[in-house]
Amino acid sequence: MGNDSIIFQNDSTILFVFQSPVYFPWQDWALGAMYTKISIALTFMGPDWWMKTAIERLYQVRKLAFDKLC
Repeated sequence: MGNDSIIFQNDSTILFVFQSPVYFPWQDWALGAMYTKISIALTFMGPDWWMKTAIERLYQVRKLAFDKLC
């Protein structure tokens, strides 16, 4: 075994890794987008509070800006 497979070593313990970790960036991105959509939907369905008001105000401002472009 080469030194590249040792990930932790002290006086009494050596930990080896024989496989590289596999990451799924597209899956993480998709789950983040889904969780964001769920959070926004729950915010809109909930009672009136500062977060709902802020998101609705942002939506109206963006809608007006988009209407001016078209």
